[in-house]
Amino acid sequence: LILQAKDSGANMALINARMSQNSIDRWRGKRNFARRVFGTFDLIISAETQTHNALSQFSKNVLSEIGNLKASAPALDFDKAEATKLISAIGDRPVWLAASTHAEEEAQILEAYDLLRKKREDYLLIWLPRHPERGPDIAALCKAHKLAVRSQDQNIESDTNIYIMDTLGEMGLALELADVAFIGGSLDASLMGHNPLEPARARVPILTGPHVASFTDMYDRFFSAKAAMRVNSSKRLAKQVHALSQDEAASSQMASRAFAVAQESDGILDFTAEKLQALL
Repeated sequence: LILQAKDSGANMALINARMSQNSIDRWRGKRNFARRVFGTFDLIISAETQTHNALSQFSKNVLSEIGNLKASAPALDFDKAEATKLISAIGDRPVWLAASTHAEEEAQILEAYDLLRKKREDYLLIWLPRHPERGPDIAALCKAHKLAVRSQDQNIESDTNIYIMDTLGEMGLALELADVAFIGGSLDASLMGHNPLEPARARVPILTGPHVASFTDMYDRFFSAKAAMRVNSSKRLAKQVHALSQDEAASSQMASRAFAVAQESDGILDFTAEKLQALL
């Protein structure tokens, strides 16, 4: 498809390019083919450094600038009336969010929940899996916790301890309710992390596990600015959630630093559009 498009006379652009190390290794094993494919593009903009360095071996048209279009996404929208209703039901309880979680790490999240409940019984965990269809699996994992409910079944009640949001489009609402957000896909070595910009734009303090290969450049910026924190176990996750939820000043400062990092990325969409306009 790529070669035929080029043969038709079309200008070709590859934008927001991002490859895992395994994918890069496979392309390097077929170097001549890689040069033929990536050499068709008149313009290549990589989303992060690892991909940029790899594609530079296959094409002369890789721009020196790096830009991940995800960084230009606006803050997530949510139903304000629904948020007001749930905030009223929550009251002054501390709320932490486990977002974009995967099966491989969810036992650790439940362990962190149990540790937090020992520190303070009224902690509320909002649990939002990466794949909403896994809501029933998480509910089964929580079956020993009688006060776990799914958002499809009922709203948060005064005695709800775990609220499983397993409907598409609830992330913005979850972030509006949360005091601290743990971004999943990051606690198990088989995982590669998820985008921290959504909680950053919502001004929610960010925790992540150590495995963030898909967003290394982005997380490096957050860590350098002390705008996100890495945790490597359920015990560390519980400790940092508790510390941030109990220290309003530290939490607010961390969230503000994260928001500032997110704002640094606002020009990427305009930059990409400008380059595409030149091809058109």
